[in-house]
Amino acid sequence: MGEPLDGDFGPDEPITTTPAPFSVTGPTSVEIARATRTGTASFSVLNTSGRPVRVRLLPQAMAGAEQSWLAVVGDIERPLGNAATLTADVLVTVPMDTPVGLHALRLDVSPEDRPELVAQGQAVAFTIPEPPEVKKPFPRWLLFAIIGAVLVLILGALAIWWFVIRDTGPEPLTPPQIVGEATVGEVLTVTPGTWSADDVPLVHVWQTCPGSAADDDPEGCTDVTSGGATAIGETLTVGADLEGQRIRVKESALSGDEEAPDVTDQFSDLTGVVGPPPIPTVTLRSFVGEPRSNAFQELGVLGLTVTLEEVGQSDQCDPLVEIQDPSTGEVAVGSSVRISTGRPRPWFECGFGFPFPFPDGVFLDLDDVVIENFKMPLDLQNP
Repeated sequence: MGEPLDGDFGPDEPITTTPAPFSVTGPTSVEIARATRTGTASFSVLNTSGRPVRVRLLPQAMAGAEQSWLAVVGDIERPLGNAATLTADVLVTVPMDTPVGLHALRLDVSPEDRPELVAQGQAVAFTIPEPPEVKKPFPRWLLFAIIGAVLVLILGALAIWWFVIRDTGPEPLTPPQIVGEATVGEVLTVTPGTWSADDVPLVHVWQTCPGSAADDDPEGCTDVTSGGATAIGETLTVGADLEGQRIRVKESALSGDEEAPDVTDQFSDLTGVVGPPPIPTVTLRSFVGEPRSNAFQELGVLGLTVTLEEVGQSDQCDPLVEIQDPSTGEVAVGSSVRISTGRPRPWFECGFGFPFPFPDGVFLDLDDVVIENFKMPLDLQNP
């Protein structure tokens, strides 16, 4: 904004009146913006005094205009060189409540050292336009009414979707259960869970989880694959690759469109950690009273290890079994059976035709032979 006119300047003694040595030109009119009721008039001031001077810019209200409407933009006192020109802008600001009408202004210029010498500029007309239209505030009640109507529509649409359109699908009631031993080589079977709807198509996918997975929040579970395909179905043969893992079933209920059905899942509990395959067993019979070659041969066929213990001297080339441990029952393949017999007669007495006492296929556990602990009678130590 411009500076107001205040204070005295120039000499106090009377000076002879002469025409002011300035030329002031400007526009014939200035436009007042309706929205802001402001406008700017630009004037040119030419120094014709023949010397540098300091001038004062004096805007003047005319034709009913108020002096308070006018202000010089920038300093009202400015230096002006000899034969130089300066541009002075006068800002017009009309109050909003001022009536429409035609008014005018001009710019007067006087030297600082001769304030009584005033050069008057030409009159510049300006018209005060109609005041800008004041928009009425939007009725609050109407705003609330619109918001209420929108909410009613939204809630109505949601209600229709929830009660009419929405297909909730079946809800799970009880989870599926896994039946069988979690052991390599065993077959696990799933007992389907129950759902809120009858005749729901179900798909069972077998999953493996880390052995450390928690029962209440298992993590790291993935689908079991067999031959590159996901294991799906009612049963699962536990493979060796699942040893040390835990197993569960994901039961998926299908509903809606057959080509793109909606899927709802529930899960069975985790099995225990999958153990190694069980060791096979064979039925062991008693060989007591039979030649030990028979025992060697048959125990070898069964896959059992023979621990031979010779006690005393036998008078037979193929001594009879005197003690057998274990005697009978189910025993694990690869386990050891202790056979106790007397020492056979020397081979040269029995002849080469007698079969060798340890036939092919019989594994004799010589490390466990108790011969070294056997106390041979003195009469047999030096036959």
